[in-house]
Amino acid sequence: MSDYSDAYAAYISNADYDTEADATKAAAFISACRKLMLLMPKRARHGSGEELEVDPATLRDELRGAQAWLARYRRAVKGPRLSDFSNFRD
Repeated sequence: MSDYSDAYAAYISNADYDTEADATKAAAFISACRKLMLLMPKRARHGSGEELEVDPATLRDELRGAQAWLARYRRAVKGPRLSDFSNFRD
């Protein structure tokens, strides 16, 4: 993921991590958000001369949401810790 188009493609293809309940997609989405924030210019011009403003706050919100989802997912998958006392007296 060395350029903007790769980062954007990863962002789009992994944006459904939560509906798919896929931790791998969530991790890839987080990585894509970080790379987009680094690679994306504040303003970009299209061929017709119109300007597009990119809001980094939106990407930060998406990043934080994905990080929180992934943390909750991992805690849920791990489940509660149960002690095993089967060989306690040995």
